[in-house]
Amino acid sequence: MNKNFGINRIIGSTFLSIICFITFLKNIDSIAKINSMIIPILIVTVVILGIKNLTIISIDSIGTNTNNDNSYFWIINAIIYASYNLILLIPVLINLNKFIKKQKQIILVSTITAIIIFVISTLIFLLLVNVDIDFTNLEMPVVYVVKHIFTKWSKIYGIIILIAIFTTATSVGISFLNNICKNKKSFPLFVSSLCIASLLFIKISFSNLVKIMFPIFGYLGLIQIYFISKTK
Repeated sequence: MNKNFGINRIIGSTFLSIICFITFLKNIDSIAKINSMIIPILIVTVVILGIKNLTIISIDSIGTNTNNDNSYFWIINAIIYASYNLILLIPVLINLNKFIKKQKQIILVSTITAIIIFVISTLIFLLLVNVDIDFTNLEMPVVYVVKHIFTKWSKIYGIIILIAIFTTATSVGISFLNNICKNKKSFPLFVSSLCIASLLFIKISFSNLVKIMFPIFGYLGLIQIYFISKTK
């Protein structure tokens, strides 16, 4: 918020926390409805920027702006990153079993999701290699690229990022709450505690938070996958 709109981080995070608090109290059905409206907007925006980038990208820059890692350690990082996301995704999927029950539906949704993620990932990759800069010290590299290449879209993309954070927070948050809180009367208390606790991490930058949680959640995710695979 601060980089794109000049809004103080504390004020922006507090506002987002309040919105999440209200949304959590609405239950999983309302969150599913919100995501069904917002997520298509996210996908369309990324696809538009990706296609616009394809018209100006230099094919030669794809090789020069990427680091060649001959150690193949990137494969391990890819597996850890996948398990890092799964440890957050699986609780969400558990709560969605009321919407998708038939095996054909599961296969169809999984296939469509995989295709969308592949396309978006490819477009984002091509967006990043179109700029010759070291991204290691940047909080959100894509935000930087959009701001410097597609300046007219910077504000719009900033809003998209906020929406993405909101949808992720609400989806993961409600799944966490539903799994730990079995008493409806105590649900508001758990919601309040979760939203207040989130404000304690305001001062921690996004990149540092990922550096801390990535290896922890990554390896825990591998353990989770192991036990799920053992379950019949």
